[in-house]
Amino acid sequence: MRRLTGGLFLIWAVTFLFSLPATFDFFFWRRQIILLTGILSFGYMSAAMLLAVRPTWLEKWLNGLDKMYRLHKYLGIGSLTGMQSLMILASGRFMPLSFSLW
Repeated sequence: MRRLTGGLFLIWAVTFLFSLPATFDFFFWRRQIILLTGILSFGYMSAAMLLAVRPTWLEKWLNGLDKMYRLHKYLGIGSLTGMQSLMILASGRFMPLSFSLW
């Protein structure tokens, strides 16, 4: 998971370097944090979906099905946390914890 997070952080760093403004104000940093949480959430969910398919080559690479399940759990938790923080940051106001989409 550290390698995945490092790779996703590297993708964000490249986008950060190509979008440098003249001044670093609050809204620039807010946008960068929104981009970072979105990239992390998308990457974690993509990796969790890959693990949900249970490919045999990945099971051998991760040293067993139990470790693959554990990584799937942590990726799901990280993705959910990232998506919730993305929603809070993108809305511009703090939502209650019982926020529902319907």
